Amino acid sequence: MKYEVSKDIEDHAIDKLLDMVKATHPLCWIRRDDLDSNRGIEGHTCRYDTMTYPAMPDKLKEYVREIAPRPEGYIISDIVINRYQPGDYIGKHRDRAWYRMNSVIALQQDGDGIYIDDDELFIEDIKGQSVTLFGAGPVHSVPAAKALRHVLIYLYE
Repeated sequence: MKYEVSKDIEDHAIDKLLDMVKATHPLCWIRRDDLDSNRGIEGHTCRYDTMTYPAMPDKLKEYVREIAPRPEGYIISDIVINRYQPGDYIGKHRDRAWYRMNSVIALQQDGDGIYIDDDELFIEDIKGQSVTLFGAGPVHSVPAAKALRHVLIYLYE
């Protein structure tokens, strides 16, 4: 199995998290407009904002750890939050192979989502739902966002 979809975090926890994320200082965000050469496929690029774990305010760090899914046999290696302005995207890519599992959890549902290119399948965001990719996962992408979109990503070893 390359990926699975499940509901991992309750709506009330996601609402609290999204409020905290929206209240972060602008300097917590880094603008990405490039995929590492070993990840982008066929020259695909990206454009979005990311907040790495070290850049998160302490209360946000505590909260994302508190609500984290803890699958048996895995430990959290890193946590990031991605923000997509309308029009932002990630082109076709594979995730970094050094993580055994990545869970991408939607913080809202406005018609955006993730596209599993290998299976030609669009998985629409549902608040609190995760798309979990195993290993480097399938080739996937994020189509241009229609609305402001946030996702929480847990990276596991």
